[in-house]
Amino acid sequence: MQNCRMKVAKSRLLMRILKKILALKIYKIADFIKNKQVKEVHTIFNITTNFTVKEEVAVRNENAWAFEDINKDT
Repeated sequence: MQNCRMKVAKSRLLMRILKKILALKIYKIADFIKNKQVKEVHTIFNITTNFTVKEEVAVRNENAWAFEDINKDT
């Protein structure tokens, strides 16, 4: 019984540590891509899109708040 409790406690501790590491990595990535153009981020992370130009414009218009500080021609 004691061994089982110890394993559960270790698992919980490990999960807390992993969540903190993940949060730090997310902030690091966000800081890394901050102020970069969309095309530059796509190149860095090897992102391809299947959107047509018309579809991309529609998405940008629907989510204009997310693109306020981004150059519109990227």
